[in-house]
Amino acid sequence: MTRIERDLDLQEYIARYYNPLPVSEACRACPRHAATWACPPFAFDAPSLLSRYTRIRLIACTFTVSESPDFDTIAPIRRRLNTSLLELEDRLQGHAFYFGGSCTLCPRCTRPQGQPCRHPLKMRPSLEAFGFDLIATLADHFNITLSW
Repeated sequence: MTRIERDLDLQEYIARYYNPLPVSEACRACPRHAATWACPPFAFDAPSLLSRYTRIRLIACTFTVSESPDFDTIAPIRRRLNTSLLELEDRLQGHAFYFGGSCTLCPRCTRPQGQPCRHPLKMRPSLEAFGFDLIATLADHFNITLSW
C-alpha cells in the first residue's frame, strides 16, 4: 500500500472541488444512497459543518487487489484504514477525519429501519457524500485516475 498526503487551504478546496449537484446525482445512483448513515441525504450542509476548520489534509492510499474491486473485496482494507484514521484523529484532538466511500462499520446499517447509528462516534461520511469531487481531487493532487 502506498500513502500520500497533501495539506491544503480548506476554503480553496471547497471553492474548487465542492460540486454537490453532479456528485449527488452519482450518489443517488448508488444502492447505498439513503441506506447508511454515512451516505446522503444529510440533515446538514457540508461547508457549514467544515467551516470551523481552515486546513484540509488529504490522505490517499493506493492498493492492488487480485479480485474484481467490489465492495466486499475492499471492505477489509477499508476497515483497517478507517481504524488507523480514527486512531490518528484521537491523537490529534480537535481534528476530524472523513473517509472515502461508504461506511464499513456494520454488516447492516440501522438507517433503513429508522434506528440511530450504532457507532455515531466512529462513523464518518465521505467527502464525496458531502458533494466533493474526489475524482478531480485525486487527479489534481495525487496524479491518480480513479477506476470504477
